[in-house]
Amino acid sequence: MPLLTIHGSKGREWPVVFICGAEEGLLPFGRTVRDGADDDDRDEERRLAYVALSRSQVQVYLTWCRTRLRDADGQEPRRELRQPSRFVRALPSELVQPMAALKS
Repeated sequence: MPLLTIHGSKGREWPVVFICGAEEGLLPFGRTVRDGADDDDRDEERRLAYVALSRSQVQVYLTWCRTRLRDADGQEPRRELRQPSRFVRALPSELVQPMAALKS
């Protein structure tokens, strides 16, 4: 099975799709939100998320981290709390089935 970016998946379909890193700051990409991007940029990020979700014929797995280690310009990496993407949170609850929630 191939490993593709969201951009590279356009026009293709698979029975099962895994979308890793479906967290705020990655999807939508942090720069799009942080730098005061216009509505067109935010809409493009939403379209990309839809492309990723719509590649599956049967099932989609969405994963995200609770924390990430972030390197701060050569300083000691620090642990950063993460949240699921706003696009994940916007999905209808009847379509989402949590599979695992690890306790810290």
